[in-house]
Amino acid sequence: MTLPADDDRALLARLRAAVADGRARIDMDEGHLTHIHSPVLRQADDTLILYVAVIAALATWWQFGTIAGLAASAAGVAAYLALGRTRRRRRLAERVRVDALSDIALWRKLWRWGGVSLIRQHASDDAACHAPKDSWQRFAGDLDPPSDSR
Repeated sequence: MTLPADDDRALLARLRAAVADGRARIDMDEGHLTHIHSPVLRQADDTLILYVAVIAALATWWQFGTIAGLAASAAGVAAYLALGRTRRRRRLAERVRVDALSDIALWRKLWRWGGVSLIRQHASDDAACHAPKDSWQRFAGDLDPPSDSR
């Protein structure tokens, strides 16, 4: 049975609040979320660094010759492996936490796609909810409301 959209929005807001205050966390399968059809992947996250590396290698080759151009290409590959993947991972996590948790349509696409799990923090039963087989609505509904006793 599908819940009305307004109920899903309220549950998503509850989940967003739980993630923000540390009562729940989102674990991500980067391999699954970086597939070309993933709803949270942006190809520009990878291509920006690659474009810069290619332009730098071509400029180095043009100015200093083949050996220097090959060295610049190797440096570009190393930069991509060191910085590009880290940047992509950070941007992907940000897109899930900020964009998907704020947009019910994107969250639904992401949940159907899979690659994310919801984990209740500080739970004795180590409760986890895995997309797409489990119900994120049930998970969000079972979360304790935020405590105002601070």
